[in-house]
Amino acid sequence: MISPEEWRQIMNIFFTVRRPVREVFSGEYRSCFKGEGIEFDEVREYIPGDDIRSIDWKVTARYSRPFIKKFLEERELNLMILLDSSASLDFGSVKSKKIAAAELTAALAWAAIINNDRAGMLLYSDRPEKYIRPRKGRHQILRMIRDVINHPVSSGGTDIAGAMAYLHRMMKKRTILFIISDFYSDDFELPLKILSSRHDLVPVVITDPWEENLDAAESFNFKDPETGEEFFLSGGQAEAANRIAGFENEKRDKVFSRCSLEPLYISTDRPFIGDLVKYFRKKFRLR
Repeated sequence: MISPEEWRQIMNIFFTVRRPVREVFSGEYRSCFKGEGIEFDEVREYIPGDDIRSIDWKVTARYSRPFIKKFLEERELNLMILLDSSASLDFGSVKSKKIAAAELTAALAWAAIINNDRAGMLLYSDRPEKYIRPRKGRHQILRMIRDVINHPVSSGGTDIAGAMAYLHRMMKKRTILFIISDFYSDDFELPLKILSSRHDLVPVVITDPWEENLDAAESFNFKDPETGEEFFLSGGQAEAANRIAGFENEKRDKVFSRCSLEPLYISTDRPFIGDLVKYFRKKFRLR
C-alpha cells in the first residue's frame, strides 16, 4: 500500500527529472548507446554535403538528377537497472541513497523511453527480490520509481554477485545495464567481467560525504542498518574509520579498473544531472 506522502514523492521525482532529461541528457544517451543496425526509410533528392556513398544510382539514372537512400537507426534497445535495495541504501546525510537511486532510475528510464527503448529493473539485496521486465511508456517509469520508493528495505546484506548471475540468465540479448549500489559487497569481480563482456555496462556508485569523511573531533553512535549492531565511535576511531573507508574505496575502484569499466559516482549532497552528462560525454569520446 502506497501512502499519500509516497505518491507525492513519486510524482515529484517523475516530473522534476523529466525536464532536464529532455533538454540535456536524452541526446547524450542516444549518442552513447547506438542501435544494433539500420533500416531503409526513403529516397530523397541529394543535398550538397550529403555522403555520396548513399546515392541511389538506379533512381538517379531514372530522373537524371541525384537521389540518396535515407536510413533510420534500429533502436528498440533494452535498458536494465540493477538496483541495490539493502538497508545500507536508507542512509544519507542530506537525502537517503535510496531517494538518490530513485531519481537516477527515473532519469535513465526517461532517457530510454524518449529514445524508443525499453526500460526494466531488478531490485536485490542478499538475493534477487523483484524483477520488472523491460517495457516502453510513461507508466513503466512511474512503476519503476514507485517500486524503488515503496519496496520494503531488506535487513540482509548485499549480494551483487548473485544478482548479476540472476540477471545474466534473464537477459538473452545485448542490454544497456546500470548497476546502482554503494558496492559494499565482496567477490563481484568475476560476474562483473562476464556481464561487461556481453552487455554495455555502467557501474554507478552512490556515495555520501558524511560516511567518507567523519569529523575526527567528534564522537558518534552508530547502528549498522544491515545487521542491527550498535556501536560507539570516538574521535580517534573516526580518523581510523576514514582510512578504512579510503582503503575499501580503492579496492572497489581497482576491481572496476581490472574489468575495464569507468564508474559513475553520484553523491547524495548534489544534483546528479551534471555528473551524468559529463560522464556520458566522456564515455562517448572514448567509444
